[in-house]
Amino acid sequence: MPAPRTERPVRIGYARTSTARQELAGQLEALHRAECHKVFEERISTRIKVRPELEKALAPARQAKEAAPETPVIFTVHELASCQERGRADDAVR
Repeated sequence: MPAPRTERPVRIGYARTSTARQELAGQLEALHRAECHKVFEERISTRIKVRPELEKALAPARQAKEAAPETPVIFTVHELASCQERGRADDAVR
């Protein structure tokens, strides 16, 4: 029987809106309630393929997984399905 996990998961959040008029507050509040250690946010159109803050958010998730493969990494993103379709939410979100 495997030993119970004692390490706390690494929680990383990403919030995004398409326009400057849209509010991130609700998303940010939800990410903070989920106890995300780091939260990245950006206002960028869905038509833009390169999302700098998303890439910045994925970097520590990948690093945490490499450094401690046994530690769960929880990556919470507003549009996870869309990210997966573009191949951006890779092993770091498993």
